Amino acid sequence: MLWMLIGTVVAFAVLVLAIAAIKRPTASQISWPVYSKRVLNEREQVILYRLRLAYPDHVVLAQVALSQMIGTKQSKNSTAAFNRYSRLVADFVVCSRDFRPLAVFELDGVSHDAPKRADADARKQAVLEAAGIALVRLNSKAPNDEASLHAAFAPPRADRGNPAGSPRSGSRAAPTPIPR
Repeated sequence: MLWMLIGTVVAFAVLVLAIAAIKRPTASQISWPVYSKRVLNEREQVILYRLRLAYPDHVVLAQVALSQMIGTKQSKNSTAAFNRYSRLVADFVVCSRDFRPLAVFELDGVSHDAPKRADADARKQAVLEAAGIALVRLNSKAPNDEASLHAAFAPPRADRGNPAGSPRSGSRAAPTPIPR
């Protein structure tokens, strides 16, 4: 009986050592089942192009994580608040030349009718409003031409409240001019 117990312990120890000796493959050794795909579909590419025409004095970005443009004030529930919006992505962001977000344009298609999508849309709207960033919803079936996009959001003028070249409070540096 004692020999069986010793044999079991030895066998278990050999098994543990054998498992420990097996090295996990490195990232370069793993066969990743992935492929490259377009960042924007054709409709989104058209909207991005039209937004850039509608706002020539601004920076227009596509597919920006809300966590890149919204910070969370320190509080007892700041982590919970951050987690509510951190995985949300804005379809398009119109920024000032110093990359401060002014407005988010969302292209709403049929997927936005799903209950799960409605919750994400509501969270996105609430956090953007709390951060003082305008939200413009675009119907994916509407023409969304340059004039209608420009009419949907009027960016603040540089001479009102934040003179050109004057950083907002809390910013670290004056805006860097973008060469044309």
